[in-house]
Amino acid sequence: MKKRKIDLGTGCNYRCFYCKACFREGQHLSVEEAAGLCEEAADLGAEHIELGGGEPLLYPELSRLIQEIRKQDRIKSISVSTNGSLLKDRISELTAAGLDEINLHMDVPDAGAYARITGRTQVLNDILSVIWSANAKNIPLTVSVYLHQES
Repeated sequence: MKKRKIDLGTGCNYRCFYCKACFREGQHLSVEEAAGLCEEAADLGAEHIELGGGEPLLYPELSRLIQEIRKQDRIKSISVSTNGSLLKDRISELTAAGLDEINLHMDVPDAGAYARITGRTQVLNDILSVIWSANAKNIPLTVSVYLHQES
């Protein structure tokens, strides 16, 4: 299955020391622009769309975009590549919209090291909760790690 990643914007709520695209606020594509890119990807043979960013859960109309992509017959699956910090309260909403898979970026399962890497504290439990929630809902979830000294 051919896969294409669409970066929805540049905004991110993390400040990972290794990331050059870490902005608190950023620009983002409109739903029409992003859906159009997905249609162009399908024209080139893509069957799977991965929505990324920055942090795609900061995208203001993510559920609506997923619904628009889902209307395209040639797209067989939709995933989101996320740091997971905003997913806990939105996982049901996004899967109802048509999200098929989650790619969770988690550098390390140690709260102290996680805070040093991301610049965020008190979020690791929420992210671990997302893993359990996805498992309970039978949502395919991949955990990816950027290898560096802290991990």
